[in-house]
This record gives sequence, structure tokens and C-alpha cells, in this order.
Amino acid sequence: MMLYLSRGKLSILIGCCCLFQMIESYWWSLGQIQVNNIPQHLLINSYRLTRQQKLIIETTPKLLESVSRGASLATQECRRQFQYRKWNCPIHTSQSVFGRILKKACRETAFIYAITSAGATYALTENCAKGLIKDCSCRQGNSIPQPKLLNPHLPPKQQELIYEGCHDNIQYGYQRGKAFVDATEGSRDFHAFVNLHNNEAGRQAVIDSMVIQCKCHGVSGNCNVKTCRKALPKFSEVGKRLITQYDTAAKVQAAQILSTRRIGKSARVLGDEISIPRSKSDIFRQPQKQDLIFIEDSPNFCVKNVEHGSMGTQGRYCNSSLRAKGTQGCDVLCCGRQFVKEKLTGPEKCNCKFIWCCEVTCEQCIVTREYSKCR
Repeated sequence: MMLYLSRGKLSILIGCCCLFQMIESYWWSLGQIQVNNIPQHLLINSYRLTRQQKLIIETTPKLLESVSRGASLATQECRRQFQYRKWNCPIHTSQSVFGRILKKACRETAFIYAITSAGATYALTENCAKGLIKDCSCRQGNSIPQPKLLNPHLPPKQQELIYEGCHDNIQYGYQRGKAFVDATEGSRDFHAFVNLHNNEAGRQAVIDSMVIQCKCHGVSGNCNVKTCRKALPKFSEVGKRLITQYDTAAKVQAAQILSTRRIGKSARVLGDEISIPRSKSDIFRQPQKQDLIFIEDSPNFCVKNVEHGSMGTQGRYCNSSLRAKGTQGCDVLCCGRQFVKEKLTGPEKCNCKFIWCCEVTCEQCIVTREYSKCR
């Protein structure tokens, strides 16, 4: 007997099969499936969704769709930011999404926690602004006075007024994102403390990346009156900010509670707080909210070591014209090994023309290009 399923039921069946594979997965694995095709009660039974997270989902409509989109944004941005580095943020089909690198509390793991937390806050804020979340709307903030004189030194008739618009509700995205993401850390050990700190750094990156958008309302193109609002940037801007924090991340170490003794050259803990050195001297400072912190050194990404989450750089494409310059240069990416050149032929868009209005048409050409690959 042959069984036929409608497209909708088939999508649910496929989604459920994927769901069973997600048991004991991290919350950001929600970004790898179509959550709209799976009943919510099945989704929230995932092992890594804590009791508090399940409660938040049940009491916040559309939150599940938002964090799923946020996780998807985060994984895509992670790959984009690291595409030319030795660790290129490989995405796995396993429950962890990011693979065994998560077993090490290293610099890369700090970035993962930050970018996924940022993704959740970003998507919640975005869906709130779009009106997709019930009981959530744009926020009438007070960060921009209403109205404000743009140039108080001009005569009254030449003054420009700025009126406050309706801001993207970053406060909502921050609060709900924090409640959901931070609920993963049930323990109060040092690793959990570091993870929570990096979660916060991700949320701060979204806040610090907010932009002011203004719209003029003057007559004949003048801008005597304008409406301004705080809005989300492209998520790539958040990624740029976090990759900068990754490059300057600080290594910290744990010590016994209330211990004030120095614990090596990297850091010390005073009570529940972490200190990191700001110079080679014995002067320590507290890490700021936007700082990324880590505990362990990164594995050697030059060689393949599946156990430590390293896929190696053998077979990676590099830029031979950037010798010793930039992370994508062959000398750097190939870790001093030799590289080979190969020619690849394939279709590319060419001879593009702009047609008024508003269309771009292109031809398709067969192009042969030379690439360099690490041995």
C-alpha cells in the first residue's frame, strides 16, 4: 500500500525527523530548521531548552520564530566574518551546529556565544518593529529631545527642527533576548559566568550598532523639519563590531571565591568578579560589557583535529597576491606550507546593463580564473 501525504503534512514529518535529531542540541540549532512547520509543543521538548526557556516561549508569541531567525543570522554572519581565517566557522549538521570547538572555552567559542546572543536580540527587535509580535511596538524614547534645534545659532526663521520618531524597540529585544538566551546557563560555575559575559557582549554590540535614521519634511527639498528614529543596522555591522572584539579578546582564569591572590599572568578573580591585565604591569582592570573573554587557548587550526574542532587548512583557497598580508594570504592561511595553483572554469554574470527604470540585465559568460589552494 502506498501512502500519500500533502505538502504541509510532509513538511511537518520532515521537520519532526529533524527535531528528533536535535535532542540534546543547543538552542541555536533552531536556526537550522523551519520552526513554522513543526508544532510548538514538539519543539519545546528539545533537551537544551530549559524549563525557563520553555515558559518564555509559551508566554511570548512569535518568540520561537524570532530566536530561530536570530540563530540563522548568527551562523551566516559567523561564516562570513571568518571565511578567510584559519578557523572559518564551519557549520556542522550535528546538534551543536558549530561542532566540537564548543568543548573548549576558547576565543572562538566566546565569539559564538556573543554572535548568537546578538542574533536573538536583533531578530526580536526586528520582528517587534515589524509588528509581528503581539503587545510589542516601536518605542517612544527620550534619547532624542522633542523637538530639538539642529542649529541654535541661526535666526528663528532659519531654524531646523528635529522631531523624535518611533524607535526600533531595542529594549524589548534586549530584555526578551537576555531572558531566553541566558536561561541556558543553569549553573553558577566559572564557565557559565564567562558564557553569560559573552552573551551580554553580543547584546551590547547590537545596542552600540544602532543608527539614527532621519527623514526630511521640508518644502521644495528643504530639510527645515525632520523626523529621526533609532533603527537597527544591517546585522553585518554587528558582526564587524564583534570580530573586532574577538581580535582583542582577553584570556581570564578562575580562582577560589574571595581569593585575591594572583593566578598567573593572565587574570585574577576578586570574589565573583574577573580581572584582566591592562598592561604588562601588575595593574588589573575589570572587563567591560562589550569585551569578549575566554579561558583556554585556541587549538592549532593549521592541522586537522576533529576532537578539538579543527578542520585544518589543507585544501582551503587562499590569495597568493597577499603574501604575509591579511588572514587570507597564502603564507598565513597555509601556515607556512606550500600552495598550488589551479584553473577553474564556470559561468559568471557579465556585460550588465541598467535599464530605466529599474532593472539590471546581465549576460552569462564562461570565465576561467586561477585560484591558489593550500597543500
